[in-house]
Amino acid sequence: MIRITWMSKLYAEVGTNVVYLILTFYGVYMWLYGKQQSTNTSNSTTLPITLTSPNLWLKLATIWLVSTLLIGWGLDHFTDTDVPYIDALTTAMSLIATWMVAQKKLENWLLWIVVDLIYVFLFIFKGWSLIGVLYIIYTVIAFFGYFEWRKSVIEVRH
Repeated sequence: MIRITWMSKLYAEVGTNVVYLILTFYGVYMWLYGKQQSTNTSNSTTLPITLTSPNLWLKLATIWLVSTLLIGWGLDHFTDTDVPYIDALTTAMSLIATWMVAQKKLENWLLWIVVDLIYVFLFIFKGWSLIGVLYIIYTVIAFFGYFEWRKSVIEVRH
């Protein structure tokens, strides 16, 4: 995938793969040794699936907007990409969604649905139709992931 994104001049997307690796290790640690108290299990160190607070949404939206503008500006001025701000938007949104997965925030799936749909059109635009189909599959997976996690949040509340 790194080669395809590089060939498509989606440079910010190339960089996200390195960050994904770091966030994956962080996520595994959080899922195994999270510090929040779980009400539905005897293991109090397991990180539960939770909802994103309005305050956290505001912080994440601010990070997303600023990151999109900064990355987009950098790509526009220092690379030959023809889609600097779309590449920046999907990169920033993907990184936030990945962090939300590590924190077990239910709404991460909603972000993945949006970003995956953008990727469908972006990769088709870039001439990588099969990668676009792959992102349609990712969108379906995210849809089911949301409803599966949502059941866990509902069960904890009742």
